Amino acid sequence: MKKLLKKHLDNIGISKINFSFGMDIPLSWVKIKRKKNIIINRLNFILFCIYLIFTIIIFRTLFLSINLSFFDEKNYNMASKLRRFSRPDITDRNGELLAVNLPTLDLYVEPQKIIYPERTASELVKILTDLKYDDVLKKIKSDKKFIYLDRKISPSEREKLLMIGEPALGAYETDYRFYPQNNLFTHIIGNIDIDNRGTSGIEKYIDDNDLTDSKNPIVLSVDIYIQDAIRQNLITAMKNFKAKSAAGIVMDVKTGEILGMVSLPDFHNNDAKAIISNSLYNNHITLDVFEIGSVMKIFNTALALENNYPKDKLFDVSKPFMIGNFRVKDSHPKKWKINMEEAFIYSSNIASAMIAMELGEKKQTNFFKRLGFFSKMRFELPEKGFPIFPKKWNDNVNATSAYGYGISISLLHTISAVNAIINDGMYVNPTLIKRDKNKILKSYQVVNSNTSDEIKKLMRLVITDGTGYKANLKSIKAGGKTGTALKLVDGKYNDKILRTFFVSIFPIEDPKYTMLIMLDEANNNGCITSACTTVPVSAKIIEEIIPKLNLN
Repeated sequence: MKKLLKKHLDNIGISKINFSFGMDIPLSWVKIKRKKNIIINRLNFILFCIYLIFTIIIFRTLFLSINLSFFDEKNYNMASKLRRFSRPDITDRNGELLAVNLPTLDLYVEPQKIIYPERTASELVKILTDLKYDDVLKKIKSDKKFIYLDRKISPSEREKLLMIGEPALGAYETDYRFYPQNNLFTHIIGNIDIDNRGTSGIEKYIDDNDLTDSKNPIVLSVDIYIQDAIRQNLITAMKNFKAKSAAGIVMDVKTGEILGMVSLPDFHNNDAKAIISNSLYNNHITLDVFEIGSVMKIFNTALALENNYPKDKLFDVSKPFMIGNFRVKDSHPKKWKINMEEAFIYSSNIASAMIAMELGEKKQTNFFKRLGFFSKMRFELPEKGFPIFPKKWNDNVNATSAYGYGISISLLHTISAVNAIINDGMYVNPTLIKRDKNKILKSYQVVNSNTSDEIKKLMRLVITDGTGYKANLKSIKAGGKTGTALKLVDGKYNDKILRTFFVSIFPIEDPKYTMLIMLDEANNNGCITSACTTVPVSAKIIEEIIPKLNLN
């Protein structure tokens, strides 16, 4: 058996073997094993290198992802200074979204940690095309610890920025305030600054009343359909009548809720560049104040009725009424004597001035004070104008304020006061926030119910027999009062440059809504008075919103 085994081993090249416990190993076996170990070691080394490369790639990717991930307050000591504020949604009275938050990212850099400033700046402007190379490079090379490079970058832009490989760049998660209705609610909604803080409109109201963290939406009183009807008709009027500006407001008589409020020109709330310090973009309803012309005759007549002024007293308006050297005249003087009712219907300046002079300045100023004409409105918007009136209330002011001059008030002052007169004499504060029907509404009496009824009758006659005849609709009975005010040009009133107004109430049997329309320097084929401009525009708006208000 041993011989056969030895012979077999000789055949395969093994010449010596020891079968004892510590047997000898042939030299050829040692060489084979050595070669095998070398190959295995080399394979292990190659695998180790591959593993190391992939590990480096993975860790590098994770490092960059973390570096450009959302801003972590725990990892940056300036986080408390840069905390962004959440904001609630804003809706109209029916739940239509007017303002909403969308997630976005703000790009920042830590300049002191930047590695390749020139290369980084060059790559950034390729991705963020609205940035300029010189501006970016200046920021990157600044000595500040932290600086924003761009706001509201998209997720796709973030991914491209990740590939730059600059660890000093970072992206901070924040919200983008989006206004889905474009220009429709410009002055109502207002704006926020770059740090999401309200700067105007309802947005500022939210901050001022600590509502930024509210989980419930801010529900406004406005109706998107009514708002659109006002705006579209005012845009058309501005174009057709070549008016410089326009404004319109609709108010619920009983609750004081504003259903629509438009000021033109306007701008897109999402376009920060459009928000400029230009008076054209003022809120013409709440911020600007005007001499409102013959609309003031509503208050002058109400004051007369409150003081039992004789309705049958006649006034000679065929010639100007003189107050010292000051002359009061009518644009279309009647050749006969007129009574108080006719003075209202035909909008006589002379008769109104005579009534005011007889009543006296004390009664007039006390009444104006009750109507809020000497103070700012209590209203949600921060843009509120203070009325302009003379410190000394002399005979001239007493007379001219009776027919719309000498005192300037906002359109919000005006419509709120008219609303009070025709609301059984009850003044209800206007609001842009939808009222809770279960809460008791605060109000106060400014005139008695008989005076209120008389004014409503007179406002109806203005439409059936007077200057508001173009608002005599078949679909609904309305009441109204025209107002045409000369504008001051170089310190003098110019009878060719006018601002026109028309206030209307409907339905006249039981007024539920008050509306006020204003046009600045409107010209309807040569006719520039309210009868030709604001009256037909008001009629068109009333007809369009009747179905929405369930009045037909």
